[in-house]
Amino acid sequence: MAAQTPIPGCPRHEGMGFIYVCKSCEDQLLCMDCVTESHNGHTLGKLTDNVAEQKREIQQFVDKLSKTDIPEIEKDIRECETNSEGYQKVISDIKRQGKQLKDNIDNAIDLLVKMCTELEKLNTSISEENQTALTKHLREDLKPKLDRCQQVLTSGSTVDVTTLTREIRNTSVHPPSHKRLQTVEFKAGTISIELLKRMLGKILVDGEDQSYKQIPKPVVLSEFTTSFLFNVCRTCLTGDEAWLSFMHSESLYRMDLKGNVKKKIECKGQSPIDLRIPDHRQSVVLCA
Repeated sequence: MAAQTPIPGCPRHEGMGFIYVCKSCEDQLLCMDCVTESHNGHTLGKLTDNVAEQKREIQQFVDKLSKTDIPEIEKDIRECETNSEGYQKVISDIKRQGKQLKDNIDNAIDLLVKMCTELEKLNTSISEENQTALTKHLREDLKPKLDRCQQVLTSGSTVDVTTLTREIRNTSVHPPSHKRLQTVEFKAGTISIELLKRMLGKILVDGEDQSYKQIPKPVVLSEFTTSFLFNVCRTCLTGDEAWLSFMHSESLYRMDLKGNVKKKIECKGQSPIDLRIPDHRQSVVLCA
């Protein structure tokens, strides 16, 4: 190996300087005494060459930190700082959508109220026209006839009676035709909370819909106790019978909804769990 200037500082050999690195011992710094004492036969390298190589490695690490790692962390920090703004934007969007729904509902309410108001005005006008016509008929036709009849009855001559009777027979007392008033009622629509939720919108978490859907509550068809243990229940699709068995038993029971044993099968050498239901109908397994 070519001679090179030692670097002072070997802690094991006073006055000796480092000159090599041991590749076999994770680049341990060595003086000449270290080499002959405990690293003979190991793979050695010049200290100066190794330092130059390590400086290149450090520079690569510096480049990675300055150009990749640190910028990415700074970007993540900025995203963390602005993350709350994203939530505020979502909240603002929800409120804006909700306000639009409320405005649409208010507009629909105003439209129905306006329709009722216009109908009320129309009916009021029709009612006034009918009242005017009927009042005129009463004042100008019926009451004068009544007065004349009463006068003839009290002081009229025979000729007056005969003449008035002839007039009455040929006179119609039907009131004038009047316009029909419109009837109005309100038929409330069905309020669908689910539809309102769909119209309002959803919150997506990482692009996924996280809406919670409640599992429907099961309906109890029948309750009864048995005189035997069971942990497997198979019910027929008709829902009027169930097959019960216990994994350590050789018996299989067919039960009705009242808990009566309709049939008992002994399964020699075979677990009831693996036995097919004799009627070959498709079944569903329920937890007991």
